[in-house]
Amino acid sequence: MGVWISLNRFGTKPKGTQLVRFAISLTLILVFLVPYVIARLFLVIEMFRSLFFLPPEASVDTWSGSFPHWG
Repeated sequence: MGVWISLNRFGTKPKGTQLVRFAISLTLILVFLVPYVIARLFLVIEMFRSLFFLPPEASVDTWSGSFPHWG
């Protein structure tokens, strides 16, 4: 907004400024924010979903199972 005031000789605001800002904001949200949120949700859901399809060998006890626990 400061650039517009410095370039505008008469010091008036252009009409429709709020509509343009709303359109730009909505476009940026739809282009960047929505796909980002969808991608993050997919990663979290896929992470937990993959735990259900582990082979039985994944739960075999290792040497750390016999390590004494502090407690």
